[in-house]
Amino acid sequence: MGFSGELGLQFTLQVASHYTTTELADLAGMAARSGFDQVWLSDALRYRNVLVVAAAIASKAPLKIGTAILVPYFRNPVDVAGALLALSELTGGREISLGIAKGSKGQVPQYVHMSKPFRVVRESVGFWQRLLGGEEVKFSDYPALCAYFQLNEDGHIRLAALPKSPVLFYGGGVGPRFLKIAGEIMDGVLIGGYFITMLRLGRLEQALAGAEQAARAANPKKKLRKVCELNLAVASDGERAVAEAKKYTAHHMVSLQALGYTPEEFGRLGIDYAQVDRLREGLHAGMTIEEAARDLVTDAMARACFVAGSPGQCVEPVLELAGQAQRLGFDQISFAKLGPDYAETIRFLSAEILPKLR
Repeated sequence: MGFSGELGLQFTLQVASHYTTTELADLAGMAARSGFDQVWLSDALRYRNVLVVAAAIASKAPLKIGTAILVPYFRNPVDVAGALLALSELTGGREISLGIAKGSKGQVPQYVHMSKPFRVVRESVGFWQRLLGGEEVKFSDYPALCAYFQLNEDGHIRLAALPKSPVLFYGGGVGPRFLKIAGEIMDGVLIGGYFITMLRLGRLEQALAGAEQAARAANPKKKLRKVCELNLAVASDGERAVAEAKKYTAHHMVSLQALGYTPEEFGRLGIDYAQVDRLREGLHAGMTIEEAARDLVTDAMARACFVAGSPGQCVEPVLELAGQAQRLGFDQISFAKLGPDYAETIRFLSAEILPKLR
């Protein structure tokens, strides 16, 4: 089975920190020449700023650019609006896709207090939609943002110019409450690194149905766009690919636990629930992703949320998952994480996967 939608890539900045900003822009150019439609960028402190890297890519590669996901706690919403305005002047009219969610409970609590997460996400989206639409916005309309960022409750703001490219909002959370918010107020949903896990455990279709039901309730004519991330780690040395996959897997396991995945479900994936507890405790105590991946993430954990291995080992699993994405009506597959050598993975996808999907 082929795939009729768009094909994208995700550059996961926290596990690709060996690439400079210039190198990431060059890789995005390679992706555009290889036939990809979009590049998404992750958001994490300690690493290169997601909006700066987005600007570098937008100025060099004729692709749509997106965040997967932007964490609203990390930066002032007024500043984000200005950054999006500037970014829109670099994208040549191509869509800016703002994926937004509250952020991983495996990483964000190390740096900030996640106050009122659903309210903060809802208010952030409304704030940016109105500002980017040319409205003057009163800060007092957004009490959670005022409290968190110490905004002047008597203040107001209007952007000095309108964006030159469309900015669409994608909900990046996968819990039912968040998907309801995404359906109600956003343009689409981004099933991030959870796509493989949710599909294998039979949770995905119900999650999508909840978002679509909320979208129809908000507007019967609304067509909710759906994007999924297919986690992929490819290397000629298959063991090296699995080791790379473990970096993302560290916070993915903790997020699954926070979402209420049961010991029985972890067991169906071949994962010891007690080991997830140890992983969560390590991350919350300040262990870095790299340390956790090395010391606490098992091979079974990585294989629960990744296609990982040598090129020959990855072709059939990727095609099978793409067929499932087609069946479920996704508008885009974004190949995510990509393994230790992005250029090698882009060449693999271009030669072995894209021709079969197209």
